[in-house]
Amino acid sequence: DIFSYLIGSLFGKTNFLKWVSPNKTLEGLIGGILFTILISYIYSYLFQLNIDFYFLTFVLTIILSAFLGDLFESVFKRLNNLKNSSNFVPGHGGFFDRFDSFILSIIFYSNFNGII
Repeated sequence: DIFSYLIGSLFGKTNFLKWVSPNKTLEGLIGGILFTILISYIYSYLFQLNIDFYFLTFVLTIILSAFLGDLFESVFKRLNNLKNSSNFVPGHGGFFDRFDSFILSIIFYSNFNGII
């Protein structure tokens, strides 16, 4: 989520899903995916984890679920007129934006726990 935001803010030009979240860009999504895979590779190297089918499936599942969690939360906020759900984090969409990617991802993470 963080890398998608950073890459999208710096290099994003191709908006998509404007009705859900007008600031989401294809470049941000791709940048987030690439940086997450890179960081996962570095993590696996540092902790001597095998990069196999399960590891790659885990990483890609977490990336996809984080993105979908962000989109679902944006849809719910728009449907309920809660675009800025708080002012605790200025410049962001509010309190819920700190957890949107995490909430859906943790469900998939808990199902992978023990496989990897």
